Amino acid sequence: MRNISNYQTPNLEKLLEQKNILIENIEESKQVVNRHLKQIEGFNSKQAQDIWENIGATKNNVRTQEERIQRIEKEIEDLRQKANQLKRKREELSNQDKSTTSLNRQLKIAEGLQQATEELIDWFIDNRRKTIEKHTTNIHRQVTNKPDEYMAVKVKPDYTLGIENINSDIINPEEISAGEKEALSFAFISGLNLASETSAPLMMDTPFGHLDNTHQKNIVKSLPQIPSQVILLATDRDLPEFLLQELKPHVAQIFKVRRLGGNEDASVIEVEE
Repeated sequence: MRNISNYQTPNLEKLLEQKNILIENIEESKQVVNRHLKQIEGFNSKQAQDIWENIGATKNNVRTQEERIQRIEKEIEDLRQKANQLKRKREELSNQDKSTTSLNRQLKIAEGLQQATEELIDWFIDNRRKTIEKHTTNIHRQVTNKPDEYMAVKVKPDYTLGIENINSDIINPEEISAGEKEALSFAFISGLNLASETSAPLMMDTPFGHLDNTHQKNIVKSLPQIPSQVILLATDRDLPEFLLQELKPHVAQIFKVRRLGGNEDASVIEVEE
């Protein structure tokens, strides 16, 4: 494009001027010939021969000038065609530059949108993690038997858990008791349920096996606060009568599964009124 821009368009006006000068020279030469023809009348053969030689030289000069004019005309036509080709090429390159500029601009916009989208996704993921962390902490504070020691539950970016104590130290769940692990799991599952903003059913199978009385009472008290259906599967040992009585005001239906004749393969389901 730079080479085309630096290309100097041929001076057609100068060539045309040369052509006009040659045409004038031809006309003058023809006039000279005519004068010589008139002059040979009444001359002797020697004088006539000299005049004819001058006429021949003039005619040769005319032919030479005419051939030169033809070459100039052909050169002019070639230069015009070349100038038109260069003009079209320049226009094509100019259009390509415009397309390239437009594509580069669109590419920059697309890259910006991609970066904004990634940042938005990262923000949303982090925001949801913090929401889960908040709900999990609130529930864990309700069910733990160490509310004065455990201050918060931390949900890490890889969604592993840690418990922050009163000294701001993060305790690994592997370092706590089995009952505290179950309380932490209950808090996390409930936190996920609440953060989803969808009332998904929550099923708990023998949840009180490793819990002490404090943990059991705290979890039973927290169950009615979960805004979704809770299905609790428990044995008489997992759910003693005093806990059942505390739950009953919030229970829609109780089903009891009783084995027939002590047979593990036969049972009956009774609906408690």
